[in-house]
Amino acid sequence: NFVIQSQQISNLCFTYMFLFVLMFFHKSFRLGYSDLLLILAVFSRITPNFNLLFQAYSSLDGCLPIYESLNRRLEDLRLHEEKDGVQTFDENASIRFEDVSFSYPNGKMVFEHLNFAIEPKKTTAFIGSSGIGKSTLLDLVLGLQKPTKGGIWYGHVSYAELDKSSLRKKAAYVTQEVTLIDGTLRENLSIRADESDHVKVQAVLKKVGLDEVIANMPQGLETVIGENGVKLSGGQRQRIAIGRALFMDPQILILDEATSNLDIESESAILETIRQLKDEFTLIIVTHRVSTMRFADKIYMLENGRIGKSGSYDELFRNETMRTTQ
Repeated sequence: NFVIQSQQISNLCFTYMFLFVLMFFHKSFRLGYSDLLLILAVFSRITPNFNLLFQAYSSLDGCLPIYESLNRRLEDLRLHEEKDGVQTFDENASIRFEDVSFSYPNGKMVFEHLNFAIEPKKTTAFIGSSGIGKSTLLDLVLGLQKPTKGGIWYGHVSYAELDKSSLRKKAAYVTQEVTLIDGTLRENLSIRADESDHVKVQAVLKKVGLDEVIANMPQGLETVIGENGVKLSGGQRQRIAIGRALFMDPQILILDEATSNLDIESESAILETIRQLKDEFTLIIVTHRVSTMRFADKIYMLENGRIGKSGSYDELFRNETMRTTQ
């Protein structure tokens, strides 16, 4: 506003100065009084348009930072555009990390020399404290992040050769933060599914342990659950999230701290549900509590950006017990 007002005053001063000079030297310009009156009339009509023009320029100038920021963002997207390969992901292939290191553009190192394998139709758990990079590890698995060094292999297909969308279409991701719409149970369960026939709905409900719960609801599957499932318990919301993932018919089921916000009873029930599903998918679980992963086929302990220890729960527990008793 100050700039616009200053420019308006400058325009007004320039106009009056111009008219003053014109009137004082009108004889030198061979202008009569009728000519001066005509010029004055013209100036009085066009001066407001000069102000409008400057206001438009000031408005445009105010938008330039946004325009430049948008251009920088688009250029950054072009520079970092994901390059897909043409090889389709094989659901029966293992996912292998071979000497993988990853750091963010700001130079912060997250992982160094990771070596592990996620076997198909097995349960693989990654254990580590908060902030260690567990979610970043999942981003690397799904091809959402590119390793700084080393190689990621999907069977015989390298990261660069893989069609990332073919992998992601076969993966379902469940996090600790469940997002539900203000609709019915059926709508929330089948929101990402291509079809939701009765047989499929009942099969999924039974798998996640919601069949008896819904049977006791007056409106069954047509029960409205409220904004973000406010009418449900935390365990029920989490079961719906897992059920929604199963509706996508995934080959890979990823659980990222999926039970960390639940009480002990609800967590135990959800883990039992997951344990019963373990042989149907390639199951990848991220958590910070090793005690909850007794049923995992392979556990990797993340420590300081590396794989510290690995093995089954019994192997890790036995080794820990042996060290404690020595």
